[in-house]
Amino acid sequence: MKRLTSLLVLCALATSARAADVPEWVLNPEFPGGIAAAECVTSTGALSIDRQQAVAAARVTLAQQLGVRVKAVDRLYVERTAGSGAQAKTQTTFESASQQLTDQTLANSRVVKVEVIKRVFGENQLCVMVAITPESTQAYFKDLLKVANANIPAELENELFESFRVKERAKQ
Repeated sequence: MKRLTSLLVLCALATSARAADVPEWVLNPEFPGGIAAAECVTSTGALSIDRQQAVAAARVTLAQQLGVRVKAVDRLYVERTAGSGAQAKTQTTFESASQQLTDQTLANSRVVKVEVIKRVFGENQLCVMVAITPESTQAYFKDLLKVANANIPAELENELFESFRVKERAKQ
């Protein structure tokens, strides 16, 4: 019975130590005015290779975030233009434009943080955060509207951009 209790205590400590080992910037990546994503890979000791893998994984996450944000713009656009005949065409065009622009935007993303997370239990992790700058975020959105050939009033454009830019709205 004592062994079982000791084993359970060790497991609980290991789990809480793992969670405590992960910095806030990995759990909740933020880049002021831009868009950020963080990912970690098991450290092999080959920093260059580990870094490339972590950056690639973070860019995949960034691409997924862009997709989610474009869908949020689509939803808001549909809400604001309900009843207009052009909404379905523009919505599909937003999605197509997003696919075309994402690769270019990801190529312009940059690594803003790299850290080896030393684990008390388990293997060390190499974590990176990649970000799209505020300027690139704005350019992506403007290009999205241009490629989508969307004729949007300035007030609605500002509202759509805020919906795109703010992470919490994009998740809804």
